[in-house]
Amino acid sequence: MLQLAPITLATIAAAVNGPDDLAATEHKQFIAPSILRLRLLTVAGTDVVSVRPWYWQDGQWWPMRFDAVNGVDAVTADGAQNGGKAEGYFATCGLSHEIALVVESGVPASIDVALVDACEQGR
Repeated sequence: MLQLAPITLATIAAAVNGPDDLAATEHKQFIAPSILRLRLLTVAGTDVVSVRPWYWQDGQWWPMRFDAVNGVDAVTADGAQNGGKAEGYFATCGLSHEIALVVESGVPASIDVALVDACEQGR
């Protein structure tokens, strides 16, 4: 299990040199054979926060499970619901890249814990 500090969209957009532009706590080499699981815990009573994993490949940061037409959602946690916990899954197709967790809406400081782990489908 990997814990990363979530960053903003502006931070990831400015990281034109990929992981080299980010703090060590904001990215990590990650291997996910089939599925990546993202779990969030917000500070109780805080704003709603949406987070999505992004990965570095071919000299670009790419958002996981994003489609401009179909609007696939990020993982969203709300401090006022379910104890501020949320969980989501992303198909990875053998991902082995640097990843970062990006706050797409809400305030990054509202995230208390962001955990990533991988599993193989069916296990």
